[in-house]
Amino acid sequence: MRLERTNPRVVVGRFLVAFCCFAGCERGPAAEQGLATADTVRVLGSGSNRVAPAPSGSLAIAEDRSLTLAEYAAQGMPTSDRTWSATDYNRALALLEATAANDPRQLPRWGSPRSGALFARLSDPANFQSEPNASATPPAIRLDNLAPFIAPIKKLAMLYGIQASRGPAFDYETARMLCLMVRLGAEALVLNDRARSAMSASERESRKAAFAKIADGAAGMFAAALVQVAERTGLRNEALLLIVDTLADTLPATLQLLPPEFAKELPARVKAMVDVESDAALKAALGRLGAALERARRSVPADRGPPL
Repeated sequence: MRLERTNPRVVVGRFLVAFCCFAGCERGPAAEQGLATADTVRVLGSGSNRVAPAPSGSLAIAEDRSLTLAEYAAQGMPTSDRTWSATDYNRALALLEATAANDPRQLPRWGSPRSGALFARLSDPANFQSEPNASATPPAIRLDNLAPFIAPIKKLAMLYGIQASRGPAFDYETARMLCLMVRLGAEALVLNDRARSAMSASERESRKAAFAKIADGAAGMFAAALVQVAERTGLRNEALLLIVDTLADTLPATLQLLPPEFAKELPARVKAMVDVESDAALKAALGRLGAALERARRSVPADRGPPL
């Protein structure tokens, strides 16, 4: 990762472009593409607008024909025994896109005796959370260093997720890559807030819109994860539980950094999911998430304005 100093205002603008792409709004800010605030709340829905849970027990799971670590290495895959840079992710993406085009069953798999270590590295948030000398690096620079991870992680998540529409699913892998995106969004929220706090009042005011759009993008990612749980397409309950647990580990702690409308409505929307959920384990996990969100919401001052 780069550690050079640069203008924080330029950094925030550069990160915003990458983060909008990450959140799915390649043509513009998240708020303009229906991914945040009121539109995000609408997508989650409640009552008759909620997507009814679909059975997941009959889901066809792809056969594990993944390669060995040595075989991946021979193709140029980065080693799995160290943290990865964004460059490593881009290299892995290019190789795995070619692999999927030839035979998706050769993609790395979670827990596989052949490729499990590689997938564990691929889906490890330590890759972007363990920046050297992080405490001495200005938050705006850390935000800048986070930006190059966004596109390859999003594309890798899509690479696994799209297989369910083409044949047997890679549900554990899809869920873990979605969880990685959620953790990347949470990391961005924290650094976004710290970068704002480190600026002068005039700088904060001039970059207010950019900071708010980054928060909108993160809201869109959290909403996307919740919609995936609600629709449960191509995922077994165990994979859905992993997503809910990851949301429970990230959402309550970052709730006050999200757009106020999204933060205010989220507990009720999760409760609506609880009310229609038939699987006992998933219902309990959603209930814990909802309770944690409600506690976090109540801890936010009533007169809090926009988070940024």
